[in-house]
Amino acid sequence: MIEIARLTVQPMTANKYVLSGSAKPGFFRALCLFGVARPPVFSYSGAMEVHFTPEQQAQLAQIATKAGTVPERLVTNVIARYLDEEARFLAAVEKGIAAAERGEFVEEEEMDARLEAMFKA
Repeated sequence: MIEIARLTVQPMTANKYVLSGSAKPGFFRALCLFGVARPPVFSYSGAMEVHFTPEQQAQLAQIATKAGTVPERLVTNVIARYLDEEARFLAAVEKGIAAAERGEFVEEEEMDARLEAMFKA
């Protein structure tokens, strides 16, 4: 058995929940794109507050110092890069789903060969 997710949902208020845990990269996005789950809807009335552990804060400070910036700017830059990558990922998944809907598939034997070559590299 392969574990791909371990998630916990905790109610915060009548209509707000906190999702915590871990999952393989892309797990939740795939569920949303295939219609198994719906993406959460977030609304913010002001600035967003993010909490870091003391260890994460120390690591941010260390990396920011090496990069010649402050932790706040580092976090902003990291989030901007992440959002760009997320948009590219979602576009690629949508492109793949559209190809599948058109009947453009890779045969199982070819996919096995591709995966085998990828893991050997």
